[in-house]
Amino acid sequence: MASHETTVGAAAPELPNGIAIEIESDATIGYASIQNDVPVVRSLRLTNNSAAPVEDLQVLITCNVSGNLTAFCSRIARVVRIGLH
Repeated sequence: MASHETTVGAAAPELPNGIAIEIESDATIGYASIQNDVPVVRSLRLTNNSAAPVEDLQVLITCNVSGNLTAFCSRIARVVRIGLH
């Protein structure tokens, strides 16, 4: 499984397997929010631009906010391309 990094707020890069990733997050977050486990990431969108389904994906997002490292990890079984006939 390859590892790729993307910058929040940047155009969705397309990864070698045809998956584009978009992450929406809070531009600013305070120390109190971090202490109260307020999520930094608002939404995550994966788009399959390849002709074939992509299977067994692992998404790992890490954020270092004010010296506090937080992480989100999820496995996605399958991403199909919508609109492919």
